[in-house]
Amino acid sequence: NFRGHFSQPQLEQLAATYQPLTKDPSLGYLARYEYGKSLYHAGQHDQSREVFTKWYEDSLAAGVLPRVDYDFRNAMSAVEVHHYRDLMFRACDHFIAHGRRPTAVTLAWPTYQLGDSELANELMGRAAAAGVGTVGNTSFR
Repeated sequence: NFRGHFSQPQLEQLAATYQPLTKDPSLGYLARYEYGKSLYHAGQHDQSREVFTKWYEDSLAAGVLPRVDYDFRNAMSAVEVHHYRDLMFRACDHFIAHGRRPTAVTLAWPTYQLGDSELANELMGRAAAAGVGTVGNTSFR
């Protein structure tokens, strides 16, 4: 948690430092995450949620299941609790729609680890109800 170590102006400066790096081809993925995290810890919750949502959705579009942690979950839920849940359901539906049901199942694990067993069970149920999905030559029922 950054808040215990940095002052508000320092947190805002940290966010401002990451912002230009978000466009860098080699650092962009990580910089976008750190930018969103820094905004969250600086108390800029709406902007943080917007940055994190765009980062997450762009990652999904590129076929990547982004690693999430408490900062991400808390930032997504800081303004309204449903934002994190909605994003996880959209991610689950995205993978199911693209024939990647095992990845949708994988989405439930970090959700469980972050302390939301109810959401994890809902994601597992949604993936299980979707029928057949494939990864490579492996088929899941």
